[in-house]
Amino acid sequence: MFGQEIKWDKDLVLQFIRGCREDEGYPMFRTFGEDVPVVQAVCWGGRNEFTNSVVFTDVPKDIVAFLRSGGHDWERLLEMWGETKLLEELSEEGVYLPHARRLPKIVVK
Repeated sequence: MFGQEIKWDKDLVLQFIRGCREDEGYPMFRTFGEDVPVVQAVCWGGRNEFTNSVVFTDVPKDIVAFLRSGGHDWERLLEMWGETKLLEELSEEGVYLPHARRLPKIVVK
């Protein structure tokens, strides 16, 4: 795994989502293993003015299951947390893709 390790905290997750979207990136969340309370947040695309990867530790099992249950994670998290105004605001941003940008390759060691 790569990225700064931070204990899961709703406010820090919101900060990651906001920072990534304001950089015109797309926040993605990746879970690991069945009983591993770790989630890697990756900011795909963007203008690279924001950190591109954070590893959240001590993630509640219900959040891990929630993230595994479907796509559009950042939008679903905001809906689940009742952050509808923030969701509307951040959904208006586009996604900036530098020339020849590909989906991120996440390697688990």
